[in-house]
Amino acid sequence: KDYQPAFEVFKRAYELDTTFREAQILYGVGSIYINYNNLANEIFAPIDQEVLLFDNRIVAALVDTGRYSDLVGIFENRMQTERGRKDPQTSISLAVSYVQVGQKAKAIQVLNQLVLENPAYKDQVEAYIKQISS
Repeated sequence: KDYQPAFEVFKRAYELDTTFREAQILYGVGSIYINYNNLANEIFAPIDQEVLLFDNRIVAALVDTGRYSDLVGIFENRMQTERGRKDPQTSISLAVSYVQVGQKAKAIQVLNQLVLENPAYKDQVEAYIKQISS
């Protein structure tokens, strides 16, 4: 996919008002898509890290560009927050990211912990673990 045209639009929007957080985040996301990682880091630096941590557009960009090790870091950091610990999807996303980087044992450990804290997910987690183990 050619993300350059979208990146240019995001860049222009940011340049029009560098204090507009939405434009700043989109410019950073666009930078991820075209593999300008240093630029993305520079753009994201002044933004509150928890805002970035829970922005799923960043997650989507990392998924779309196959940067699963970065996703592991994001979801591990989310798990360090109360908001992340309360959201079962954070555990599931962390487990999926672990699988993508070849850390199946860690994925299973995260899923087992999820069931301990949220028994309603037992059937879903057992299915995931079976899939991971096969």
